[in-house]
Amino acid sequence: MRKILFAAALLFTAGAASAQTAVATAGGEAGTVSYTVGQPFVETAQSDAGSLAPGVQQAYTITTVGVGDVAATVELNAYPNPVADRLTLSVADTDKSLRYTLTDNNGRALATSEIANALTEIDMVNLVPAVYFLRVDDGNVMVRTFKIVKK
Repeated sequence: MRKILFAAALLFTAGAASAQTAVATAGGEAGTVSYTVGQPFVETAQSDAGSLAPGVQQAYTITTVGVGDVAATVELNAYPNPVADRLTLSVADTDKSLRYTLTDNNGRALATSEIANALTEIDMVNLVPAVYFLRVDDGNVMVRTFKIVKK
């Protein structure tokens, strides 16, 4: 009889217990904080400085920024996006000393060059399908960053 009661109690406890599961697409450890990208969350911490939703991949937009009138006077376009082989960077004003840097999702620079022509082709044939970032600088000032999808 004890064995039956013990087995019943064990089954009842196992059936009542539940755990949160998540499909982790990425993760890591930063200092003493560990994180998982793609994990569902229950609560969000908010303050005057902003909000924090742990384990949630936040949507973001990369916009034109600059100091003074640099960003406002440079007209840039990167196409096609998504790209298969070659990305074209179109610059309306080639009088500025612009430079581009293509980086991967980890921030490693894959290609960098001066922009001398109105149309600059960037070879992406040998890159694996992923998300890349194309940053355009005028000297030490970032003019614009493009999020590029390689298919």
